[in-house]
Amino acid sequence: MFAIAAEDLAAVLLQVRIAFPREACGLLVGTVIRERVRLSVAATGSERNSVTSFHIPDAAIASARMALRVGSTLRGVFHSHILGPARPSRRDIAGPKAMGELWLIYSVRFRDLALYQWDGERFDRKRLRTLVSGSGGTGLVRRGSTVGDRQP
Repeated sequence: MFAIAAEDLAAVLLQVRIAFPREACGLLVGTVIRERVRLSVAATGSERNSVTSFHIPDAAIASARMALRVGSTLRGVFHSHILGPARPSRRDIAGPKAMGELWLIYSVRFRDLALYQWDGERFDRKRLRTLVSGSGGTGLVRRGSTVGDRQP
């Protein structure tokens, strides 16, 4: 199972707001705790992002890998889709997967968030729980979506 702290989810959604109308992006770090992977935000993307694509510089990936705590690994990337749904686009499927196997995608248009895992051939949707710590929610994710204001 995968989980993300409410604060880290808020950081992802803040990057979406800042980058709009371009795609937002960043790196996800994973820590295994009792057979669960907890995701957190490690670095954010570049000014080269557009409405339909994102770019994380190689230097940011290398820097994030060097800064990882013991027990943490670079697990993947988050990014937004401005007009499309929260699922891998054709460009995502065809693009490089060097940033890790987990892809957290936020749809601005549909206000939805979903987590996918690349298995070497295709993306599989995964359940992602939000670890709530007294936050009132962000208002950017609809109730009933994969991630939102639900408690663990």
